[in-house]
Amino acid sequence: MRLDLTIGELAERLLSQRDGFATPVLPRSKGVPSEKGSLREKLASARTSDMAFAYILRSLKDGKYYYGNTSNLDHRLSAHNAGKVRSTKGRRPLVLHYHEEHESIQGARRRESYFKSIAGYGWLRKEGIIAGPDDSDSQ
Repeated sequence: MRLDLTIGELAERLLSQRDGFATPVLPRSKGVPSEKGSLREKLASARTSDMAFAYILRSLKDGKYYYGNTSNLDHRLSAHNAGKVRSTKGRRPLVLHYHEEHESIQGARRRESYFKSIAGYGWLRKEGIIAGPDDSDSQ
Protein backbone atom coordinates (compact mmCIF):
# COMPACT_ATOMS: atom_id res chain seq x y z
CA MET A 1 0.00 0.00 0.00
CA ARG A 2 1.26 3.45 -0.85
CA LEU A 3 2.17 5.70 2.03
CA ASP A 4 1.67 8.92 0.08
CA LEU A 5 -2.14 8.77 -0.06
CA THR A 6 -4.13 11.95 0.21
CA ILE A 7 -6.85 12.13 2.86
CA GLY A 8 -9.50 11.85 0.12
CA GLU A 9 -7.92 8.69 -1.31
CA LEU A 10 -7.62 7.15 2.16
CA ALA A 11 -11.26 7.94 2.96
CA GLU A 12 -12.34 6.43 -0.35
CA ARG A 13 -10.45 3.20 0.37
CA LEU A 14 -11.93 2.93 3.86
CA LEU A 15 -15.46 3.52 2.58
CA SER A 16 -14.98 0.90 -0.11
CA GLN A 17 -14.35 -1.79 2.52
CA ARG A 18 -17.47 -1.31 4.64
CA ASP A 19 -19.77 -4.25 5.49
CA GLY A 20 -16.85 -6.69 5.20
CA PHE A 21 -16.97 -6.76 1.39
CA ALA A 22 -14.16 -5.01 -0.42
CA THR A 23 -15.37 -2.84 -3.29
CA PRO A 24 -12.90 -1.82 -5.96
CA VAL A 25 -11.82 1.81 -5.77
CA LEU A 26 -11.36 3.59 -9.06
CA PRO A 27 -8.14 5.59 -9.30
CA ARG A 28 -8.68 9.32 -9.36
CA SER A 29 -6.97 11.10 -12.22
CA LYS A 30 -5.15 14.23 -11.09
CA GLY A 31 -6.56 17.54 -12.29
CA VAL A 32 -9.52 16.07 -14.18
CA PRO A 33 -12.86 16.46 -12.42
CA SER A 34 -15.20 13.49 -12.68
CA GLU A 35 -18.07 14.25 -14.98
CA LYS A 36 -21.67 14.04 -13.82
CA GLY A 37 -23.06 10.54 -14.17
CA SER A 38 -19.62 8.96 -14.35
CA LEU A 39 -18.89 5.41 -13.31
CA ARG A 40 -17.27 6.70 -10.10
CA GLU A 41 -20.49 8.48 -9.06
CA LYS A 42 -22.64 5.48 -9.93
CA LEU A 43 -20.47 3.18 -7.81
CA ALA A 44 -20.50 5.66 -4.92
CA SER A 45 -24.29 5.93 -4.98
CA ALA A 46 -24.64 2.14 -5.13
CA ARG A 47 -22.43 1.79 -2.03
CA THR A 48 -24.46 4.28 -0.04
CA SER A 49 -27.87 2.84 -0.90
CA ASP A 50 -30.21 3.08 2.07
CA MET A 51 -32.21 -0.06 1.32
CA ALA A 52 -31.57 -2.99 3.64
CA PHE A 53 -33.17 -6.34 4.34
CA ALA A 54 -33.80 -8.60 7.31
CA TYR A 55 -34.10 -12.15 6.01
CA ILE A 56 -34.69 -15.76 6.98
CA LEU A 57 -33.13 -18.63 5.07
CA ARG A 58 -34.25 -22.25 5.32
CA SER A 59 -31.87 -25.14 4.81
CA LEU A 60 -33.12 -27.78 2.40
CA LYS A 61 -30.69 -30.21 4.03
CA ASP A 62 -31.95 -30.06 7.63
CA GLY A 63 -34.99 -27.74 7.53
CA LYS A 64 -33.48 -25.29 10.05
CA TYR A 65 -33.59 -21.51 9.76
CA TYR A 66 -30.87 -18.86 9.58
CA TYR A 67 -31.60 -15.19 10.36
CA GLY A 68 -29.57 -12.34 8.91
CA ASN A 69 -29.50 -8.83 7.46
CA THR A 70 -27.86 -7.31 4.42
CA SER A 71 -27.96 -4.41 2.01
CA ASN A 72 -27.74 -6.73 -1.04
CA LEU A 73 -30.02 -9.73 -0.73
CA ASP A 74 -29.05 -11.46 -4.00
CA HIS A 75 -25.33 -11.18 -3.27
CA ARG A 76 -25.76 -12.44 0.30
CA LEU A 77 -27.88 -15.45 -0.74
CA SER A 78 -25.25 -16.34 -3.35
CA ALA A 79 -22.53 -16.08 -0.68
CA HIS A 80 -24.48 -18.44 1.61
CA ASN A 81 -25.01 -21.01 -1.15
CA ALA A 82 -21.39 -20.76 -2.32
CA GLY A 83 -20.19 -21.80 1.15
CA LYS A 84 -18.60 -18.43 1.96
CA VAL A 85 -20.55 -18.05 5.23
CA ARG A 86 -19.17 -20.29 7.98
CA SER A 87 -22.43 -20.72 9.90
CA THR A 88 -24.37 -22.01 6.88
CA LYS A 89 -21.64 -23.75 4.92
CA GLY A 90 -22.61 -27.24 6.12
CA ARG A 91 -26.34 -26.63 5.75
CA ARG A 92 -26.47 -25.94 2.00
CA PRO A 93 -28.54 -25.62 -0.14
CA LEU A 94 -30.43 -22.69 1.36
CA VAL A 95 -33.53 -20.93 0.08
CA LEU A 96 -34.86 -17.49 0.90
CA HIS A 97 -37.80 -18.26 3.18
CA TYR A 98 -38.84 -14.73 4.25
CA HIS A 99 -37.55 -11.18 3.97
CA GLU A 100 -38.49 -7.64 4.96
CA GLU A 101 -37.27 -4.40 3.40
CA HIS A 102 -36.03 -1.62 5.70
CA GLU A 103 -34.95 1.97 5.12
CA SER A 104 -31.62 1.52 6.91
CA ILE A 105 -29.22 -1.24 7.85
CA GLN A 106 -29.80 -0.36 11.52
CA GLY A 107 -33.50 -1.09 11.11
CA ALA A 108 -32.71 -4.43 9.45
CA ARG A 109 -30.29 -5.33 12.28
CA ARG A 110 -32.92 -4.49 14.90
CA ARG A 111 -35.46 -6.67 13.11
CA GLU A 112 -32.97 -9.56 12.86
CA SER A 113 -32.36 -9.26 16.62
CA TYR A 114 -36.11 -9.33 17.18
CA PHE A 115 -36.45 -12.50 15.08
CA LYS A 116 -33.82 -14.14 17.29
CA SER A 117 -35.58 -13.14 20.54
CA ILE A 118 -38.20 -15.22 22.35
CA ALA A 119 -40.91 -12.69 21.45
CA GLY A 120 -39.80 -12.62 17.81
CA TYR A 121 -39.74 -16.41 17.59
CA GLY A 122 -43.29 -16.48 18.97
CA TRP A 123 -44.43 -13.84 16.47
CA LEU A 124 -42.85 -15.73 13.54
CA ARG A 125 -44.64 -18.94 14.60
CA LYS A 126 -47.97 -17.17 15.24
CA GLU A 127 -47.86 -15.56 11.78
CA GLY A 128 -47.04 -18.93 10.20
CA ILE A 129 -43.70 -17.70 8.84
CA ILE A 130 -41.70 -20.46 10.49
CA ALA A 131 -42.62 -23.86 11.83
CA GLY A 132 -41.71 -24.88 15.36
CA PRO A 133 -39.97 -28.12 16.38
CA ASP A 134 -43.27 -29.68 17.47
CA ASP A 135 -45.10 -28.82 14.21
CA SER A 136 -45.65 -31.84 11.98
CA ASP A 137 -44.94 -29.89 8.77
CA SER A 138 -41.56 -28.50 9.85
CA GLN A 139 -39.94 -29.45 6.55
